[in-house]
Amino acid sequence: MSTKAEDRLLAILRKLSPERVQEVLAFAEALSLREGSKGRLPRGVPGERLLVFAGRIASEDVATIKRAIEEDCEQMTIDEW
Repeated sequence: MSTKAEDRLLAILRKLSPERVQEVLAFAEALSLREGSKGRLPRGVPGERLLVFAGRIASEDVATIKRAIEEDCEQMTIDEW
């Protein structure tokens, strides 16, 4: 027996590209692991399953992130401690 939510989800999935369906699947599996873990960290997934996310961040954004790390994360303020 299916619920209205399941019917809506299936209708949306049918409209998505195969790549997007894989993203939804990975997200749903992560949620499922979190629910079953009762507060424990979920187990990791094989790297090949994460390849659907490759190239999702624009190169300009990657450059901005990289710059921020290089400028701010590698500095020490001795008086901070």
